[in-house]
Amino acid sequence: MPISEIWQGRILFQFFHPLDLARVVEGAPWSFGNHHLVIHKLRNGEVPLAVPLDNIEFWVQVFNLPMGSFTETVGVVLGNYIGRFVQYDDSNKGVAWRNYIQIRFEVKATDPLKRWKSIRMGSGSSTLVKDVP
Repeated sequence: MPISEIWQGRILFQFFHPLDLARVVEGAPWSFGNHHLVIHKLRNGEVPLAVPLDNIEFWVQVFNLPMGSFTETVGVVLGNYIGRFVQYDDSNKGVAWRNYIQIRFEVKATDPLKRWKSIRMGSGSSTLVKDVP
């Protein structure tokens, strides 16, 4: 795999197989030397030095949701509250009991992460959801 530094702090990786590229992009976030690596898949016509590398994607587990709230719809709302919703992990679909949902979202790399949110249920009660148990 060819790897070249195209500018200070900008590294270009060339993947020859789409599965290798998909594994890296979908497996993000990555880090090296305690620093996040901001990954962007170049599209045809994009100039590598002109691509803004200011957003990063994260997976987060959200705990303390009330029963009946373990849905993609709730995941989308929470993902858009934290940043921009990207994906809901439905691998636990059909599991009788779980105590979290997992969502992927995108945020500006320089913004602090939001760690909790109070949500109001249809019954009028509210609960505090957070990203750590």
